Amino acid sequence: MSHPLTENTKLKCNKGTKETPLKVTSHSGLKINSLLKATEKDKEANTNIIPFGQCKLKPTSGGYLPCTPVIKQWEKTSPFSLNGMKKLTTDSFCMCATGGKVSPLTPPETFINVIEKSTSFSHLKDLNDNYPIEINGLEGPTKVELFDIAEYKVTSFTKEPKFIHKTNISWRYADNKTNLYKLNGKTVKLSLFIGEIDDLNKDISIYAYLYEISENIKITSRVINTVKIISRAEWGARKPDPKKGLYEKIMEPLDKFYDTIVVHHSGNEVDYPTVKQVQDKHMDSKSDSRADIGYHYAIDKDGKIYEGRDIKFKGSHVNKANTGKIGIVLLADLSTDDAGMGWRSTFEWSNGELTNKLERSLLKLCKFLDDLYGIEILAGHMEINTDRYCPGNLTMAKINNWRKLLKMKKP
Repeated sequence: MSHPLTENTKLKCNKGTKETPLKVTSHSGLKINSLLKATEKDKEANTNIIPFGQCKLKPTSGGYLPCTPVIKQWEKTSPFSLNGMKKLTTDSFCMCATGGKVSPLTPPETFINVIEKSTSFSHLKDLNDNYPIEINGLEGPTKVELFDIAEYKVTSFTKEPKFIHKTNISWRYADNKTNLYKLNGKTVKLSLFIGEIDDLNKDISIYAYLYEISENIKITSRVINTVKIISRAEWGARKPDPKKGLYEKIMEPLDKFYDTIVVHHSGNEVDYPTVKQVQDKHMDSKSDSRADIGYHYAIDKDGKIYEGRDIKFKGSHVNKANTGKIGIVLLADLSTDDAGMGWRSTFEWSNGELTNKLERSLLKLCKFLDDLYGIEILAGHMEINTDRYCPGNLTMAKINNWRKLLKMKKP
């Protein structure tokens, strides 16, 4: 495929001894990536086409004579014009009257990739706040705002907007679920929400086009499937102490051992405890001390995921039933009814919130663990130990929907 030539594109002559940059003087208007587009009028020696060192067609006893280009005309120009001048492309060339052939050395930077993947995901607001995707079959009015975001940045145009100023061009984006997004200007960053569990690890086709001039382009992107887990070292975990409780290493392959994820909440004492506070509580308990934090993972209200007990060691989070079970604690009090508190429920206890970020990270982590170990069952703590009220009524209200999304079973 041929691409437009711009100023400073390197030219070569097959009879010259060095490369030189193309200079554009035929106009001062249309640019690509801040570089002027070249036209057939950019052919003047020393002005547009700089001499190519020495000319091999002019040998002397002392070497070659200097190159003095005498250009006839550019050939194989684009069929499209700019102010009546044919544009140059990577296929274009011109002949020198001396006998050399001048052509582009390499294709220049072009505007073929209209949209590029953003290198930073943290500072962009998710479009799914405004465009949630609904999935049939879920209980209640749940809107799935949970999974991955493919983020793109508009960098240039596929085609000149003619007499319309570039920044006033209207862009539209459609993914392969026919969700349509619109934005104005070429410097706006996008978040394109891809919402269904089956999309993970698939190539998603995204279509973008300029509304006014109907220029289409198709981009294929792989949905992000990475889970950022904050390591024990990063959050300052204490070293395990087997003297405080059982600390049993799993001796079989982990994908043979684990088949269940158990979800917990951190309880009624604090709205949003830290993972460090939970570890200290477990290890320093007077009545039920443990060798380490009992859970394998913890997630806070901002969606940050923390490494808990080493996954290679059996957890300590389900009474007498830890075999085969990965423990995930949500670092929030998710019991608004204070169930199980008995007479203490008459006092004012903390209440947390099951935030969208927390929920999204939980489901991403569950999918990540399923990919690693082949998880079959997703359970709330009270579904294993029926005398418990963990992980709270807010969590249990959603767990059936989570099982449907993750294609996991009830215990």
